[in-house]
Amino acid sequence: MASGQVVMRARYKNNGVKDPGVQGVLIMTEDKIDFSPDDPMPSARLNVPFRSIKGHKFSKEGSQKQALLMLTQSDKSYTFEFDKYAERDICRDFVGKVLGKIQAKQSSKLEAKVDSEKPATTVHDEQLRPAEMELRMKLLAENR
Repeated sequence: MASGQVVMRARYKNNGVKDPGVQGVLIMTEDKIDFSPDDPMPSARLNVPFRSIKGHKFSKEGSQKQALLMLTQSDKSYTFEFDKYAERDICRDFVGKVLGKIQAKQSSKLEAKVDSEKPATTVHDEQLRPAEMELRMKLLAENR
């Protein structure tokens, strides 16, 4: 994970959790998710940019449960099954780290845009009521 990529054996389940899945290699970098099936014939090859991924879900660890990781876009999801929960956890942590970086970049761009729209100098056009002005003048006169 220190190299900025994760390579893991997995099954891509493109027809839901009950689908047996297509065995292959899942390669995740900070830019994209790539899945290459062992059998070159199936159309299960994936190449998805990470910035299009909106979130991720994963199955809880249990004796009879599959080690699943689901990556979601606004209109589609990608489900991967791993042989071991430890393998799934490595991928889950990597996805969380990359999504955090992407969200941080997006929020800093948004903040920069908001800051650039603000005027460079702040104008104080605060108008005091006459009674407030008299009170302030009286306080200043009494206490130098």
